[in-house]
Amino acid sequence: MTPRFVVGGLMVLAVLGLIIGAVLLAPNGLSPQSTVVLSREFTSNAFRFRYPEDWSYQIPRQNTMFLVSAEMMQQQNGASMAIQRGLRFSDGIDTLESVMTVYLERGPLRPDRAWTKAGAIETTTLAGGEALFAAVEGTEIAGTPLMRSEITVTQGQNGYFYIFSVTAPLDQWAQAEPTFAAILASVELLE
Repeated sequence: MTPRFVVGGLMVLAVLGLIIGAVLLAPNGLSPQSTVVLSREFTSNAFRFRYPEDWSYQIPRQNTMFLVSAEMMQQQNGASMAIQRGLRFSDGIDTLESVMTVYLERGPLRPDRAWTKAGAIETTTLAGGEALFAAVEGTEIAGTPLMRSEITVTQGQNGYFYIFSVTAPLDQWAQAEPTFAAILASVELLE
């Protein structure tokens, strides 16, 4: 081998080493990421979504569903999701904006509750359709952990509105957020 080929080969190896090192060390590189496994599926006439094996759901009344983490089933602080479905929440409330406003005013931002907006209401998508997103933070009872809730409002093709609200203690939010994102990404509206 001539020195020119050896030097060229070493340069190629050095460049490949730098590229591989950069990819493995980069925060959003191609290194393995933790993945959320959604092994269960809920399907109704209205919607379908996937959720983790150790989560459980409850339907306390028509058009309202709660999905809770294993921690919450054991009476501990944990992650949860609420889904509400309705054709109209009251007269004149027939747009995404009005549904979000009324939900916030009658729910977490009610004067007797200790929640505040954590940013502006934003336009987003859910289940392939237009949606609105809002985040709130607060506590229900003095001395309890600070919570974060993210609310997404969308509308099905038949006019029904859907409110998806995901909630977790603020100190657990970073761990719960990938699960929430995976569940919401799996949502399909069937009506």
